[in-house]
Amino acid sequence: MKLSRLLLILVLSMALAGLFTLSPTALNSAELEQIKKEYTFAVVPQGPPTLMNENWLPFIDRLSNDTGLKLQIKLYADIKAFEKDLREGKVDFAYMNPVQQIKVWRVNGYLPLVRSKKTIRGYIFVKKDTDIKNLDDLEGKEIALAGSENVCSIVIRHGIQARNVISRYVGSSENIYRNVELDETAAGGTLDIVFEQDLQKINQNFRILYSTEPINPHPISALPSVLQSVRSLVTETVLKYSQDTDAQDMLRRIGIPDPVKADYEQDYLALEQKLSEHSKEFAEK
Repeated sequence: MKLSRLLLILVLSMALAGLFTLSPTALNSAELEQIKKEYTFAVVPQGPPTLMNENWLPFIDRLSNDTGLKLQIKLYADIKAFEKDLREGKVDFAYMNPVQQIKVWRVNGYLPLVRSKKTIRGYIFVKKDTDIKNLDDLEGKEIALAGSENVCSIVIRHGIQARNVISRYVGSSENIYRNVELDETAAGGTLDIVFEQDLQKINQNFRILYSTEPINPHPISALPSVLQSVRSLVTETVLKYSQDTDAQDMLRRIGIPDPVKADYEQDYLALEQKLSEHSKEFAEK
């Protein structure tokens, strides 16, 4: 009996030793290094850094926890610093606007991973009691826009480029509303999602004068140097959040309320081609 027990212990010990010897081969050294490294996750500035941190940190923390990846959020006070980091490939993951996605796709191949299912549009709006009835009535007048590099400003300028409408950059959506309300500018321009969210808060009698064609919204993208397995892990984890009722407010606050997989050729190539037709900046390869 004692001999049988000793033999059983010996066999089990050898089997366990074999398992522990083989298990490290599941990942090669390069993959282990990628998993262990800290990834930078940059976010395009869409407001004060404190507000951006409030909206994005819960998402980054949960994504880091659910994937096991070390994700470090990076926020910016201005859009130029953000775009510089994108051009130089200094961040591993980034939430960027569609125009930025087009630019960095050409420079260093950032790959869109996920985006919101709902498309976005640019709105030009005016006061309800104005005599302006159509775009022709804006000829020679000013329109308030947030900034020259905002995706809204670019698609609106593209849509009305045949007309002599003067852009005035005022820095924020609040300033846009104020300029139109005080008749500092004849019209204002912003994204539909921003306008619709703000309409009740601003409580002004504005009406939509013009809407651009729909485009696919901001993606979360990754440098191509990030392992495919890591990119897939991030993608699939974010997609699963759409089925999680506890994650809905978190997704809404970052602007991806209904995440779907993103693909450059399907989602952003048409916009690139459209902008290239009329813009020297985008026409240059």
